[in-house]
Amino acid sequence: MMPSMSFASITLLQLCLLASLLTVVRAASLVSRGNYPVPRGLPYNDPPQWIRHFRENSDKGEASQVGWAYSWGSSMASDFPSDLEFVPMLWDDRPEHTSSWIDNVNHALGRGVKCLLSFNEPDNCNHQACMLDLPVAAQHYIDWMNPFHGRAFLGAPAITSDPKVGIPWLKGFIAACNGRCSIDFYTVHWYGNWDQQQEFHDFLFQIHDILGDGPTQKIWITEFHAEGTTDQQIAFLNYAIPLMDGLDWVVRYAWWWTQPGSDGALTDGNGFPTELGHVYTYRGT
Repeated sequence: MMPSMSFASITLLQLCLLASLLTVVRAASLVSRGNYPVPRGLPYNDPPQWIRHFRENSDKGEASQVGWAYSWGSSMASDFPSDLEFVPMLWDDRPEHTSSWIDNVNHALGRGVKCLLSFNEPDNCNHQACMLDLPVAAQHYIDWMNPFHGRAFLGAPAITSDPKVGIPWLKGFIAACNGRCSIDFYTVHWYGNWDQQQEFHDFLFQIHDILGDGPTQKIWITEFHAEGTTDQQIAFLNYAIPLMDGLDWVVRYAWWWTQPGSDGALTDGNGFPTELGHVYTYRGT
């Protein structure tokens, strides 16, 4: 039997080795995510009053895992928090969005923006982008997104998780692009119930199987939401966050959303994380 003093020494050594291993694993995760080291984001509506306190440490000193935000628009508010990364979006191809796109993006790039999002749910015609003509959608992506290739990382249009329309639209869009669309990452949405963890898992892997492996086959989940009580939604996040953080091809994700009082709200009326928001912001640190 090992003497008690030697056992204590070995235990301390094991703890030190474990701490070193965790540091290496975390560093490897950041490297694998390449240009997107902070995965968690915040969807919000202008003005950005509800997202001001998400970079602060928690009361227990936990570091925030949130680093970026978007507003479904391309205009970067003058009071956008300086400690978050803004990501402009070209919501659809109508003039009300395209007419200001170039100026807004150039302004945002001047303020340090690194990534751009394109059309929001083009496969959905229920108050969304509704771009069902795939050759036209591809050409408009080429017209409005391609010019920023090399100046920012460009995201493909964000499809829904409806298996009858989202994935077929994505396949058709890729075919219509025929290699002409400059795409750095692919963007998806997922909505379901809190107990559909397996469906969420399978959807991510289905998208990955379509895209295959490669340097640009990265996925952003810019909207995901699971209906349920707060406790049930926390249970879902406790499953989903480790899953996504463990997949080096899921580089960013954003829970829907930050409107106080809404289902699954991440923020309260003072702009601080709710109970659910706390799990989303600090879990896994």
